[in-house]
Amino acid sequence: MIMRDAVVEGSGNLDLLGGGLPYWLLSADRSIGLRTSDPRYLDYVHRYFSKLLPLIHPLLYANGGPVIAVQVENEYGSYAACDYVYTAYLRDIMRHYLGDDVIFYTTDGDNDKYLKCGKLDGAYTTVDFGTGSDVGEAFAVQRRHQERGPLVNSEYYTGWLDHWAEPHSVVSTSVFVSQLDKMLNMNASVNMQVY
Repeated sequence: MIMRDAVVEGSGNLDLLGGGLPYWLLSADRSIGLRTSDPRYLDYVHRYFSKLLPLIHPLLYANGGPVIAVQVENEYGSYAACDYVYTAYLRDIMRHYLGDDVIFYTTDGDNDKYLKCGKLDGAYTTVDFGTGSDVGEAFAVQRRHQERGPLVNSEYYTGWLDHWAEPHSVVSTSVFVSQLDKMLNMNASVNMQVY
């Protein structure tokens, strides 16, 4: 099992309820720098992680639980801040509470520009993509930023989100299966994003 306890789950969700951030966060102070090393924001992150991560610790594989990897940040390369102090802080606080016997990883889109700010020393770099991407090129992007280790699509899109007043998004089952077969034939690891 991989644990996606990153502060923000999905850059695309930022328009909807802060992408997982509590609604009151901006109402407390509209000038707070979300997903940055702004000390006000990091104080909230620290308070959240100091409660959450001790609950995760006994669930780690090293402790007999199912969790083999923990996500540090999600699609941070799509976010404008590109604050390495912030992402290093997340990694370090996770390491403080969870130790070194877990794989920390990041997830970003299959484009070099996303991985520029999304990757992080001390965390395994993964990519996410759906049926519209070229599997070989997507993993080539990952390999340029993560030279060794498994190919990982940590968020293979089984569908796509719908927006109000737009047509329902549908993904072809045959294309989905074909792309999945390509990944598995490359001996890649795949985590399916369910909608």
